[in-house]
Amino acid sequence: MKVVDGGILPEDSYRFQIVLDEECPLKVNYQTRSLEFFVEKPIHSPWPCLGQASVVTSGLSYASVATLAKDWLVKCETGHSQCKEKTTTVLPKRVLDVGTEDDKFVRLHHTSAGLDSYIALSYCWGYPNNNLTTTLPTIGERQAGIGWSLIPNTVCDAILLTRLLGFRYLWVDALCIIQDSFQDWEEEAAKMGAIYEGATLTLSATRAVSVDEGFIKPRDLTGHSVHEIPTEAPDGSMVSVFARVQFRHNEIIPSHLPPDPTNNPLVSRGWCFQERLLSRRTLHFLDKELIWECRCNYWCECRSGFHNLVNSASPFSQVLLDPSSHNLISVWQRLISEYSRRSFTKYSDTLPALAGILQKFEDMGAGTYCAGLWRENLVFQLLWVADLSGVDTKGDRNIGPSWSWTSTPFPISWPFEDSNNQIMEVEITHVDTVGSERIRLISSPQVRIRLRGKLVSAYLDLYEEIVYLYRCSSKQGINDAIEQASVEQYAQFHSDVPFTDDQPRSKKVSPEETVFCLLFYSRPQFNIQVSGFDSPPASEDGGTPNGTVWFGLVLRPSGEKSIYERVGIAEGELTSDEPGWFDEVDLEDAILV
Repeated sequence: MKVVDGGILPEDSYRFQIVLDEECPLKVNYQTRSLEFFVEKPIHSPWPCLGQASVVTSGLSYASVATLAKDWLVKCETGHSQCKEKTTTVLPKRVLDVGTEDDKFVRLHHTSAGLDSYIALSYCWGYPNNNLTTTLPTIGERQAGIGWSLIPNTVCDAILLTRLLGFRYLWVDALCIIQDSFQDWEEEAAKMGAIYEGATLTLSATRAVSVDEGFIKPRDLTGHSVHEIPTEAPDGSMVSVFARVQFRHNEIIPSHLPPDPTNNPLVSRGWCFQERLLSRRTLHFLDKELIWECRCNYWCECRSGFHNLVNSASPFSQVLLDPSSHNLISVWQRLISEYSRRSFTKYSDTLPALAGILQKFEDMGAGTYCAGLWRENLVFQLLWVADLSGVDTKGDRNIGPSWSWTSTPFPISWPFEDSNNQIMEVEITHVDTVGSERIRLISSPQVRIRLRGKLVSAYLDLYEEIVYLYRCSSKQGINDAIEQASVEQYAQFHSDVPFTDDQPRSKKVSPEETVFCLLFYSRPQFNIQVSGFDSPPASEDGGTPNGTVWFGLVLRPSGEKSIYERVGIAEGELTSDEPGWFDEVDLEDAILV
């Protein structure tokens, strides 16, 4: 690939960039847009710098989708060894028998775990009352036959495509799981990852906000209209060159741009997270085009090339193909950081919707699962931080112990670097991982951790719109600390839920509340600014540190001796020549619930 910069331009001009990539459209990056020029496939381009692509039209038909999907499926099955490991798999417990083109009914089929190929559907339910479901009273009716007039548009589209693709069976959660049977739902939810992985292809209704909307329908290509430019080729013949604004693919393909769920709502939903990650092949129906994703490649309907991104698998697929070359705990943390930004209709689905991914990590050797985290290197995993500027994804519903990320309704991340020069200051002496499968996947509040470390009492206060933690236990002590403004006497507090909002939240702490701080780890710091928290990162290339940065959990007593719940984390700094928070503090046990 060659990039030609626009060079030095006058102040009233705009910089542009021309990108030349073999066999790809010629791209011109201008301000915030990228234009691409190409010759329509299958016409050969007479210019080496001007590659081929496809014209995307607003119209979308079952036949055109089936033709393109079959082409991609054959290409994947014959060319990707990692994708063609299984041609037939064990059928899910129930599937829809879609019949043939002439059939006026589809029926729910109990499979008895036979071997065959099937398609799976990933979609937004929307308003649950609008969806057609299977229940204990209706299961007989569903097995006898379901008339077209009852079937929502999204499921209708999936049925018709399944027929055209040459498959007999389709898996749709609302119809293949008995929705009013908790036992059946729990059993099938635990298999959800295997169901999507076993499907030959997953149809992802990415653009549809509800099951009633459907996904085979005209597309709005405003801003991406194609302009045909008749151009004389070197041999004197006339060739049509097409120009358009480049399609953005960031909803599906990894990019520096975050996904935008505005027109593709499925990318923001929690259940579809593992449905997509575990599917061997997914056909995404976006608002402007189709995108194919498999374990080895991305292909798009516009076929513009992505500048070599199409020649690599998704990050998670790379982990599945070679888990030994990845740090599985770090991969898990990245996935959970993204997953915690997804939304759910039912807060209790948070852990069941991860069951398939969890099973994969166990199979790859991640270790012992523990309430959304892993027993191995658990100390560092406990230092997650809630992003209170993000969307409240679950409401005030605790589905796990306070020390787990499942206890906050907000997006989370692990912003602190797990570096070699850190000193761990706390020891985990016991982890209670005993529990049934239901506790493990549905709810984990009973799991306790016993830690041994340095624990000090502290006091929270809101000062100039920032919440600080002070090494004292009274209002008078905090006033003295503020007057002295010493960096050793306060730390910044990162709350698990908003500190000042009016919502009643179980983990909310009040201003002027006395809490405890448990030291977790510390590391050398260079050039500490004693007036605040603006210090540069620690030096890696020599020099003498002039202080320490430390991190700890902020805990609230639960009412029983030595038992606490987490309410946030603290981040503080200590200069080398001053006494610290935890000097001359004895080790003691703290049980986190």
